[in-house]
Amino acid sequence: MPTTVFKPKKIKFLWKLFFYSLLLFFCLNEHLVGQQLENEEAYNQIHMLRIKQENDLYQYWYKSDKDFTDGFHIEFSHSIFNTKWANWMLIGFKNNVYDDFTLSLGQDIFTPENTEITTLDTTDRPYSALLYLSYSKFSNNFFKGQKLFSNLYMGLCGRNALGKEIQNGVHGMLGNSLSYGWDNQLNTGLMLDYDLTYNQLLPISSNFFETSYFGKAHLGTIYNYVSAGINFKIGHYTDSYINQNGIYNPRNKKHINQDNFQLLSKTKRKLIPKRIRKLSLSEQINYLNERMNRKFQLFFFLSIQSSYSLYDGTAAGSLIQFETNNYTFNTDNTEQIIVMGEYGINFQYNRFYINFNRFLENNAFQKGELFGFGEISLSYIF
Repeated sequence: MPTTVFKPKKIKFLWKLFFYSLLLFFCLNEHLVGQQLENEEAYNQIHMLRIKQENDLYQYWYKSDKDFTDGFHIEFSHSIFNTKWANWMLIGFKNNVYDDFTLSLGQDIFTPENTEITTLDTTDRPYSALLYLSYSKFSNNFFKGQKLFSNLYMGLCGRNALGKEIQNGVHGMLGNSLSYGWDNQLNTGLMLDYDLTYNQLLPISSNFFETSYFGKAHLGTIYNYVSAGINFKIGHYTDSYINQNGIYNPRNKKHINQDNFQLLSKTKRKLIPKRIRKLSLSEQINYLNERMNRKFQLFFFLSIQSSYSLYDGTAAGSLIQFETNNYTFNTDNTEQIIVMGEYGINFQYNRFYINFNRFLENNAFQKGELFGFGEISLSYIF
């Protein structure tokens, strides 16, 4: 797939564009913090700060500094991001109140298998990095057990994404070996991507175990793929469909009552234990409200998915390049079907939320091989 090359005088104008766009966003936002009033009987979005880091250091099996080697993300969830502009741009359920909005800053770093050589290796994937902002909407249909997530990504791929500086800087501080081929990395291009994910609770669920399936489509200048999979969750947790991650939210004032209880689907009602389903309606409502506001969570998570990749800009370059790449990586021999497994443990107590996940997938650039990495995220709920 050919790329389009643009040559502006200075790449720095992109950073100015991001800065002034954010400034304009906050100036025009009609939901400024000082104007917000919490509805005592309504759903109020979770306010949360999350720091997430991904690296092969957190993986015991199949760990290696190759392909995707590091990711760092800072996420801020707040109701100030719930604007008319965001609701128009980001897809969610129609006339839905269970919507959460997040603004994130992220960086992802990719390297070939051999990071000790300085010469150009055209047989393996190139060095590359992404630096981007993402604007996200998490729309939940609480009563039917459905989720609809949409994300808009804007940023850079290539030299100005600071992959070399961050990776070798961190490796140098830790005394680890450096990657010597960064001078051959992809040149700067635009990241402008959008994805949409649908998730549906399956009837094979109970009060301590639930399953769901999901489908996802991602389109843009960097990634183009579709994927589908299934999730499993077991343990002690709150309702997964009350907000973006099923996290205890002290701001939420929405409760189940006799009127909206009738809106619950048969699948959602299966989350009520059988012994309580035999009791009165008020007892069932009390259970759901208690479950919705659990301050303590501890559960195990497993996800299996398969993806079909149409284009990977981290290997071939952005579809909109600002500078011509040193070479064009031949993607004809890469795997287009990727199977990924993810498992982990999640813990929450009151306003603190921690999760540790591991990922394992087939390597698209080295057929027959696997690689893995781990993820740690720390969250604080305001």
